[in-house]
Amino acid sequence: MKCRMCSYSKVFWIENPQSPNMNANTAAVTGIMSIGGGFSNMEEFFSALNIPSTSKKTFIKEHEKLSDAWEVTALKEIESAVSEERSLAIQRGDVDSEGIPLLKVVVDGSWDKRSYKTNYALYVISRHNLIDEFI
Repeated sequence: MKCRMCSYSKVFWIENPQSPNMNANTAAVTGIMSIGGGFSNMEEFFSALNIPSTSKKTFIKEHEKLSDAWEVTALKEIESAVSEERSLAIQRGDVDSEGIPLLKVVVDGSWDKRSYKTNYALYVISRHNLIDEFI
């Protein structure tokens, strides 16, 4: 804050910047993303609760940071699941004539309409290939 009369300024934190916990902006954007919402949804929800919302710029910054982190985590989980399924297929003897594990895969797509400029990713594992498609 800055005094209008003497120009003295002081920084006030609404949260401890050294805290290992998620800050309020990140938590708000995470919650809205988790239910498939965007900035307008968050703004409307906060308005109903009489809570000031973040700016669109802050929302976009948090959204991009979280999207990147979620993608990295999803890829790690996919790789871990593939490794486990591969090992289980080998243990069961579910391999082809060349010794390549045969994996059964179920894919769930996403609705790309009204995506609010969010890139949706679809990952498919087909037998022994990882196919990476961005829709």
